[in-house]
Amino acid sequence: RRMLDEALSARDHSDARVLPAVAAAEPLASMPLVQAILHLLSLAGARQLPFADVSAILLMPWLRGAEQERISRARLDVRFRRQNRHVLGWRSLLQGRSLEGMPELRRIMEALAAWKAGRRSAEQWVTAVHGLLRELGFLRSSACRADEIRQLNAFLDTLQSLVAMDAVDDGCSWQVFLSLLRMRCHEKRLTGPCRYPNIAIMPLSEIGGLRFDHVFVTDMDEEVFPMPPRPQPLLPAALQKRHGLPMSHASLAYETSLRLWQQLLRTTKHIHISHAETRGDRELLPSSFLSQFPQASAAALPPAEPSLTLEDFVDAPACPLREGEQPAGGTAIVRNQSACPFRAFATHRLGIRPLESTEPGINAAGKGSLIHGAMEYIWRVLRRKSALDALSEAARDALLEEAIAYAWEQQPLSIGAGSRQVEKKRMLVILKEWLDSERARPAFEVMAVEDAFELALPGPDEQRFCVHIKADRIDLDAEGRRILIDYKTGARQSWRQWLADEHGRIAEPQLPQYALAAGLGKEDAVCFARLRLGDMGFEGMAGENIGIEGVVPCDAERGRPEDWGEVLESWRSGIRMLAEEFVQGRGDVAPSRAGVCRYCQLEALCRIDEVDIDALGEDET
Repeated sequence: RRMLDEALSARDHSDARVLPAVAAAEPLASMPLVQAILHLLSLAGARQLPFADVSAILLMPWLRGAEQERISRARLDVRFRRQNRHVLGWRSLLQGRSLEGMPELRRIMEALAAWKAGRRSAEQWVTAVHGLLRELGFLRSSACRADEIRQLNAFLDTLQSLVAMDAVDDGCSWQVFLSLLRMRCHEKRLTGPCRYPNIAIMPLSEIGGLRFDHVFVTDMDEEVFPMPPRPQPLLPAALQKRHGLPMSHASLAYETSLRLWQQLLRTTKHIHISHAETRGDRELLPSSFLSQFPQASAAALPPAEPSLTLEDFVDAPACPLREGEQPAGGTAIVRNQSACPFRAFATHRLGIRPLESTEPGINAAGKGSLIHGAMEYIWRVLRRKSALDALSEAARDALLEEAIAYAWEQQPLSIGAGSRQVEKKRMLVILKEWLDSERARPAFEVMAVEDAFELALPGPDEQRFCVHIKADRIDLDAEGRRILIDYKTGARQSWRQWLADEHGRIAEPQLPQYALAAGLGKEDAVCFARLRLGDMGFEGMAGENIGIEGVVPCDAERGRPEDWGEVLESWRSGIRMLAEEFVQGRGDVAPSRAGVCRYCQLEALCRIDEVDIDALGEDET
């Protein structure tokens, strides 16, 4: 009888409750601080680490020295990303020069690298983990907020509880102990801090003796209050009624409801009560206890008045280029201004760039640089097509081996010997196939390789910025025409993207800028050399047929521009217009076409989803 009374008194018999508004209890393992600790423990003693784990260590705010070394650690994270350090080992980190100027980070790395994952008793593991956390800096309360201290204390209590394992086992491996620790952290639940500390959430059964300014009670309809009887299903009904078990029959349920109601009336002078009008297909009446209260429908309630006065303003004012300011970015400045003025402003004026991601082997940028370096070497040696035609197969292979070795010397990459050999074989196949494409061209001579140009934009008589350009190659054919060639290892790019749209904006203004910087005339040509395995070829434009497949001549009858001179002039005016916008400081969020936002990665700054979802296009949405 006593056990039944205690069990029943602990239950909440009322469905009427104060409106919930606090955080629910969550597993301890889902708390940010505990997640970080468990993640670091899983890395302790590992031979190699994926870059994502190293990045997490570098940017983790709870580790020792995080505040003093945070800038140096963030720069090291960026450096590893640019070097494509996809996998790192403790030895390379500790023996290299990466940790120079960061003694606290070195201490952290040494502690994690020195971890021994043998077999120990639970008490020894608990002591060792506690010592590791102290060495890493987690036990410094000055580095934690109040809620994080709660998480840390709960974790330490959970860790200490594992000492009980020694009662049933004399020891376990580190993997077993860590699995048990993680499991216990998932089982233990921790209630988050109250978001509104002046609001109490409780069932009506706990409201007795308390005082509030206002009380808001929900679900006070006739089916819920007074509460219906709820006899225990495992005890005879007559026995429950004879001993007066709470809620065992209607009269006792009504007495309990009446007592709760009287306690509720004593808590405050201001009581707000709501109830449902329907449940399913049934109409409901308010509880009979509400007869003394005035009743109002939801429609009759006065509308809530806004607490803040709204104000409209232009959030993208022009910010002109300052005197002497020289933004970096080359031809990408005009390209980004054409795609979206905000992208150009954020990238080239504010210096905001998304962090690079690492990947196994060599990334696309590294592969492109290697091909560029090899092509530079080849044409510095050959200089003209006749020299290429005169090469025997053995001489050609020897030249390509030398070119590949030169490219790797100019582009040091931190990859393994296996990946290096695979990439060299891939480069050899690409270069052989490309030289076959070059042999199909009419006679030519290489005038310049990797020549640098400077293009002053938007014009000579106003505030300007300089675009520094390096042309991969300029050829001179037998007719005296100059052919500007830029190597491209990516996908195809239609020449139509080089033409201005109805608003004068050029989608891909890279080659047009090259043409202006090199001073190309009506008789010259400009093109990409597409060095892509299985998809070799040229893609470009010229005033007339110059004998290179893929370089299209102007021909209005075939849907192309009519005059090459007009194309060059439209490039000049279109690039000038975009450069003037950049100099004048236009930086509004205005994507020029659907698809521009797909790879931008600046959406957290421009908030395009809030400004104009239609700008993304149907495929983006």
